[in-house]
Amino acid sequence: VGDPASSSPTLPGATLVFTDPANDAGYSTYNILLSPSLAGSSFRLIFTWQNDASGTPNVPVSIDDISLISSAGGPLSGTYTIDPQLPPSASIPAAGSNFNSFASAIEYLQTFGKTSQVEFSVPAGSLHAEPLLTITASGAVGDSIIFKKSGIGPNPIITPAAGSSSADAAIRLLGADYVVFDGIDIVSDLTPPTSQANVEYAFHIRNASATDGASNCVIKNCTVTLSNNFNGSVGVYIQTSPAPSSAAGTNSFNLIENVNVERSFFGIRDLSNATNRNNGNVFRNCQLGVGANAEIGNSSLTSACIGLHLINSLNATVEGNVIQNVGTSGSADGMYIQNGSGTLNVSGNSVSGVRNFGVSSSASAHGMRVTLIDGAEARIFNNFIYDISHAYGTPVVSELVKGLSVQPLTNVSNATLYHVDFNSIQLDGAASPNVSTVCFEVGLAGPTVNVRNNIFSNITANQSGNPKHFCTVFPVLTIAAAGSSADYNNYYCPNTGNGFLSRVGSTDYATLATWSAASGFDNNSFDVNPEFVSPTDLHVQSAILDSAASMVGISWITDDIDGDLRSSFPDIGADEYSLVAFDISMVTLLQPTNGVGCFQNNQNVLVRIRNLAGQPHDFSTYPVFVQIDVSGAVNTQLLTQINDNTLVGGPLGTLQSIDYLAGTVDMTAYGDYTFRCKAFFPQDQNTANDSLSTPI
Repeated sequence: VGDPASSSPTLPGATLVFTDPANDAGYSTYNILLSPSLAGSSFRLIFTWQNDASGTPNVPVSIDDISLISSAGGPLSGTYTIDPQLPPSASIPAAGSNFNSFASAIEYLQTFGKTSQVEFSVPAGSLHAEPLLTITASGAVGDSIIFKKSGIGPNPIITPAAGSSSADAAIRLLGADYVVFDGIDIVSDLTPPTSQANVEYAFHIRNASATDGASNCVIKNCTVTLSNNFNGSVGVYIQTSPAPSSAAGTNSFNLIENVNVERSFFGIRDLSNATNRNNGNVFRNCQLGVGANAEIGNSSLTSACIGLHLINSLNATVEGNVIQNVGTSGSADGMYIQNGSGTLNVSGNSVSGVRNFGVSSSASAHGMRVTLIDGAEARIFNNFIYDISHAYGTPVVSELVKGLSVQPLTNVSNATLYHVDFNSIQLDGAASPNVSTVCFEVGLAGPTVNVRNNIFSNITANQSGNPKHFCTVFPVLTIAAAGSSADYNNYYCPNTGNGFLSRVGSTDYATLATWSAASGFDNNSFDVNPEFVSPTDLHVQSAILDSAASMVGISWITDDIDGDLRSSFPDIGADEYSLVAFDISMVTLLQPTNGVGCFQNNQNVLVRIRNLAGQPHDFSTYPVFVQIDVSGAVNTQLLTQINDNTLVGGPLGTLQSIDYLAGTVDMTAYGDYTFRCKAFFPQDQNTANDSLSTPI
């Protein structure tokens, strides 16, 4: 009645140990898979039992009613189910058959193979206690191996067995290509008794040999929860070991998307070889350390911890990720991209809540740190960075809190390019009173660094003695190599007690005027309060910074951190906003959302709209229509009008939002839905942000 508790059914001479209680009157059904290579061989099948002196009376004296049914296995093709509440189907490999565990599905797949794309459909809300799983089978273009949540409700959860080494993985893709895990959560033991029992990796993508990498795999739409009591835990780990002898041995073109790592010591890591590098991996829209009880790192440990860590990656893309609550009593980084090569794109990320808890630790706390090899290029744009801190106990001059640091280590030539554009960085040294803080640092003078259209805001209170606070720190007056540039930035350092706009070498520059006169840079820059919405919301409300940026020399940026299109006269900072007289935007669909259980016949449709104009919006004078077009399983339209100010008790202020109930929809019909949401009115001067489309 259930799967064996130990050993494998695929090896000759294997011992399958069941742990069912004595006197079980039910029947156990289990598939024993024999490799086709064993055809013609003979084996003994032996049944036995033992009494473990548990005190249970009437221990059986025999095992009877044994029925053996043999069938020839064959390759898989089509869609199957993995449902632990159902017995394994006798009709395998016919499409639609059920496996009652991930382990049995993977064993069958790897024993008999497949002839076309295979999808394993896993019921929403199902629970799966599984051994540690390794997949070596591969798909191909248009012929993937897919494990996917089905139905409405919470994701299926895999609870892996205890580890036995220092590198255990709940799911290991070993040299496997074109394998997809979509909507499958991993939750391991949060308090394993020993480091050996700890499951170090939830998803582990690794090459099988020097010539057999794991590429074109996808991990998405899932939550990972591991123990952070040991410093080896990683939510998603792409690891190159052994060293590849060619590109075929690398782990390339993998997609990690919408993965929520709630608890681990590292969030996501991509460890590549320095000679044959992992190429084209994408890390998109992940949430690391986000949530009330989420944590990346551990304040009681002193090992370095990192939210998102890339080493030796080639042509990586890191976009739209939210990284929070990263901390240890040692070096702490929200994001660390180390020795990147090719063209690196880092955009639309939000990094906050990074802390070094060590009162005597001289290691820094970084929001984001980037280093490149010679000749590489990094495009760092549209990022929010804030709330970075250090608990150092005695006043020091050292800059131990850094928002963004580029090329802090090995020097490179001027052929190495950094483009630092349209970022918003704010530091407040209230939680770091004994150390110096800097929003943006260039470590060494070798590369060419372009610094354009950024907001560097250091609002640390007045300091005295050793600690200081800076907007920027550069090694030389030319910023880095000759040909570097800085312009159309905004520097804000309101508290001048040991507060400075910039430091170059050992020289401090207190004002934009003195810095610009000495360097020749930032002739079109500002030193005004950006008027962020709040310390944790770096959207801008300053009229001065509206339309004050420049796109000269920048061809790769088309939108902002929210996906709003950049205008031909863009705004300084990560947020493109509009202070025209009339501009109402549709921000998001709040309800319905995925993963909240079954939908109702009167499902609320709740949207958020925002006033992006430079003046309050009076709905009684300028009514706004809200239109919701629903397609898919149901086709219908909701059209309502906001024609008074009762929702907010008055006109909607600049950059303020309201949540509006547009009506209800019958969503009892099974299937996919698409909600196209629009907020519009005749006077709107920016219609590009009126609409959005959300699949459910």
